[in-house]
Amino acid sequence: MKKMDEMELHIERTATRWAYRYSEAVLFFWCAGTALWGLKTGLSWQEVFERIQLPSFLLISQEAVHDAAVLICRAKAGDDAAESTLWKTIALLAVWGLVSVWLLGSILELVL
Repeated sequence: MKKMDEMELHIERTATRWAYRYSEAVLFFWCAGTALWGLKTGLSWQEVFERIQLPSFLLISQEAVHDAAVLICRAKAGDDAAESTLWKTIALLAVWGLVSVWLLGSILELVL
């Protein structure tokens, strides 16, 4: 494969940014439109949430993956602030995961 010159690289990055922002906008308007339509037609909050569960998950996970990729790339490039933020985020996610497992185990123990 040939090396990309600067113009091709710029075009590829611009196209990627536009595609990312487009999918972000579509998912946001899908969630907002469904929520407004559901409330207007008299659906309960639970029914509205069930209808927007998938697009909201996609929107949140897409943003999380984007932010993580940027943070990891900045840390690999030698940015000290990004590296410390990355380690803090990893520690926070580990603590959050352990607390979630503990809470889930406690709830299941109470039910059983």
